[in-house]
Amino acid sequence: MPPRLSVIIPTHRRVEALEACLASLSGQTIPARQFEVLIVDDGSPEEEHAHLHQLRRERFRVMAIDVRWQEQAGPARARNDAIRRASAPLILILNDDVTLAPDHLAVHLRAHAEAPGDEVVFRGLTRWAEDTPDTPIMRWLRETSFRYDWELFHPVEAHFVHFHTCDLSAKRALLARFPFDETFPEPCCEDTDLALRLLKAGTLDLRLLPEARSRHHHVHDLAAIRRRARMQGRSMARLLERHPELEYRLRSGYLELASMGRRRLRVLRRKIFGPWPLYLTALHDFLMLREIERIVPRPARVPPYPQALLDALPG
Repeated sequence: MPPRLSVIIPTHRRVEALEACLASLSGQTIPARQFEVLIVDDGSPEEEHAHLHQLRRERFRVMAIDVRWQEQAGPARARNDAIRRASAPLILILNDDVTLAPDHLAVHLRAHAEAPGDEVVFRGLTRWAEDTPDTPIMRWLRETSFRYDWELFHPVEAHFVHFHTCDLSAKRALLARFPFDETFPEPCCEDTDLALRLLKAGTLDLRLLPEARSRHHHVHDLAAIRRRARMQGRSMARLLERHPELEYRLRSGYLELASMGRRRLRVLRRKIFGPWPLYLTALHDFLMLREIERIVPRPARVPPYPQALLDALPG
C-alpha cells in the first residue's frame, strides 16, 4: 500500500537536530507504513551526509526514509526535488530542527480528510522548546521576533505570513502545480513568495491547525542574529522584485522613518542608553534594511500609492 503522507525535510549541517526530529517521527501514533520521510541534504560535508545514512540504517529502520544529497542550492530546490519524488497524495513539510507531538501526523491527516479541496493548506502550531536557554537574545526572539507560533496576531486568523514551512501540509497536486521559486537560495521568504503566488492565482485556503503541535529547537547568539538579519534583507529584496505591491508596506513601516545614517545613530543610542530588546530590534532592522537598500535602491521620492492598490494588498 502506498503511504498516506510524505514528510519532506530539507537539511544542512544539522545532524543532531535532525536526529531528534526523526525520533519524534518514529514515535507517532499512526503506523510507520502510513508515511514516508524524504530528506534532502543541501550540501552538507561528506562525513555528515554519511552519518544521515547511518541513522537511517541503524536507528530508524522501521520508517521508510529516503536520503538524497544535492549541491548547496537552498531549501526551495530541495523541497521541489522531494515533492517530485513523493508517492503520497499529501505533503507535510518540516524544518529539520523541530520535534513533533506523538499525534502530529494523525492530526494533519484527519484535517485533510475533513477538507479534501486541493487548495486547502494547514499550518501547525510551533513554539520554542521549553529547554531553550533563558538568555536576553532568546527572550527577545520568543517575545518579539521569530514567532513561529501565530498567536502573535490578534484575532488569530490565517494570514499569508503564516505560510511557514516549519510545519505545513498541503496536497501534492497543489505543490506540483506551484513549485517553490528556486531563485531564492536561502531559507527565507521562499515560502512567503509561494503563498503570495497562490493567493494571486486564487488557489490558497490557508487554515491554522493548533492541534498539530511541534517544538522549535534552535539557539541563537548575537552573531546569528546579525547573519539572519542580512539574509532576511537579501531575501526580502528578491520578494519585492517579484511582488512590488509589498513595497508600500515596507516603505510605510520602515524605509520612510529615517535615513540610513539616522537609523545607524538610533542603533548606537539604544545600545548605550536603551534596554536590550530595543537595541536588538534596532540592530536587526538596520542590518535588514541596509541589505534591502543595497539591492533595491531607495528612490529619492516615494510616489503616492492608489487606493485600489492598497485595498488589493493581501492581509
